[in-house]
Amino acid sequence: MLQRHHSPAGGPQEERLGAAHCAPFLFSRLPQPQLVPRPQPLSQRPRHQPGGAGPSQRLGQLWLRPLPPLHLHGPPTSPQDREPAGFPRRPAPGPVGAKLCQRNLALLWYHTVVQPFFALDGADTEAGLMEAKSILQQREATYPNSSLFTFFKGRVQRLECQISSALTSFRNALDLASEQREIQHVCLYEIGWCSMIELNFREAYRAFERLKNESRWSQCYYAYLTGVCQGASGELEGAVAVFKDVQQLYKRKNNQIELFSTKRSEKLRSPNVTKELCILSVIEILYLWKALPNSSAPTLQSMTKVLQGIDDASSTGLKYLLLGAINKYLHNIKEAVQFFHLAAQDEVGCLTNSYVQPYSCYELACVLLNSQETAARGRMLMLQTKEDYAGYDFENRLHVRIHSALASVQTSAQS
Repeated sequence: MLQRHHSPAGGPQEERLGAAHCAPFLFSRLPQPQLVPRPQPLSQRPRHQPGGAGPSQRLGQLWLRPLPPLHLHGPPTSPQDREPAGFPRRPAPGPVGAKLCQRNLALLWYHTVVQPFFALDGADTEAGLMEAKSILQQREATYPNSSLFTFFKGRVQRLECQISSALTSFRNALDLASEQREIQHVCLYEIGWCSMIELNFREAYRAFERLKNESRWSQCYYAYLTGVCQGASGELEGAVAVFKDVQQLYKRKNNQIELFSTKRSEKLRSPNVTKELCILSVIEILYLWKALPNSSAPTLQSMTKVLQGIDDASSTGLKYLLLGAINKYLHNIKEAVQFFHLAAQDEVGCLTNSYVQPYSCYELACVLLNSQETAARGRMLMLQTKEDYAGYDFENRLHVRIHSALASVQTSAQS
């Protein structure tokens, strides 16, 4: 239940930045210097690292929440051996080659997954995307048929809002990974997301349905994504059946995403569910996972028309929050502020959408921080949001965003 509380000044306010709690990724068995602190520019980074991994050692495990686990392995002992994880044969395998490949993958993951998660806007990721593209260009000749490098190419294209090109890359990566199930699942996940961004609900639910049936990672979450996309496409009867399955697939009781999926499905499995409410749920997912900025202006305008036609009292605050976010990305700042105010004042919807009020205050604070005249008010509202609300969905995620926003303000003040 949503609670408002006041912490004593100077009391411990942990941001809970641990990857297991707030980031959509987990690294294990990867060399941390490539990830923390931010990697050096290519011009300043040594070409090789000493102490390379052995030829048959594991390259690492990359975990991206909510993507399924992706296991990557190092090069084989001889050029004739088949290399897993989407790598073609290469002429000079060995410790140096394995280490260099490991470093490239870690950097690509950092620039296309980690950094965008913490970024406040697109400008924060521009330099990282430039370096990611540089790495991909250098590796393209060596690995022309690599499913992994093709996948990362799609990630760059998606972050640059080239959704059609990203879909092509993810489909190509899916074909190249014909014998690598884990890479297939990551590609299917991205195909589903890009399809949602383009409001192509039919292709989206087919991708998520395959994940639901094949992946053991989070069938509950994939079932929810399948249901909302299937319902948004107009196949309401099939969507209701999927929503009923979500409760049975809810196994990880302490998993925030599965808990959220289960609570949402309880409402949507009603026979009276509408196509518009399912589209609302799709837009909500895009907002929470910071995918709305990847949508084109016409697509955002189409979302606005659907949201404005929804008349559901329990979803009023959520509707205003999403309208505010969409107008912000359309650069209609005055309208965005009005919608954020309306969402923050919604007391009825906070019972079913507990995160709407604190997220609305955060969004309003971000707008205020962008102007020198209102920056002080924005910072005060940001701190108030952090201290006054607790017990809502995705609380850790919002704390990460607040931390990033305040750190950005402090950096600007010092420069």
